[in-house]
Amino acid sequence: MSLIFGLLIFVPVNAGDHWYSMVAHVEKEQVYVLDTIHHETSYYNPIKELVGWLVNQLINKTCNWTFYLVRDIHKQKDSNSCGPLALKLMQCWAMGYQPSFSNLVDYRIARNFIALEIAMDRPINSLMYDREIHMHQELGYGPPKKLLVLDLNGVLLRTHWEIRDPCNDFARYLG
Repeated sequence: MSLIFGLLIFVPVNAGDHWYSMVAHVEKEQVYVLDTIHHETSYYNPIKELVGWLVNQLINKTCNWTFYLVRDIHKQKDSNSCGPLALKLMQCWAMGYQPSFSNLVDYRIARNFIALEIAMDRPINSLMYDREIHMHQELGYGPPKKLLVLDLNGVLLRTHWEIRDPCNDFARYLG
């Protein structure tokens, strides 16, 4: 079985207390390391071989991967934004643009956008944020609320939407 339906394969990597991303470009046989901490190149050596092997298994082809550490990503300024930023970097890379996270406020905004996108089950247009929220509320949903039920290994077991019924909201004030 082969997984060649896209040019890019995204690999989120957890290094114990830190998340970063690797993006494999199948045609070019290149893997790009996207990390907001900016470790030295040797930090990534243990995972390079594993990611190369994993991607080879996915595409059912043996490639000689060349690894590149992408350095023009803003450095993370806190110790707990790496997970959401790794997700956002993969999403932006897939969409063809690089985000700019120049300060802690940008990190928080990126984290909130990711949470909102998960709750809405789709990417949102950051340039039309107010319109996106307004459309979501007009559809009968309150603020986006989605319960994700995970097992101890982080595997998604169930999702549950909390849908606001405007009639019930009004009825409770009547009596």
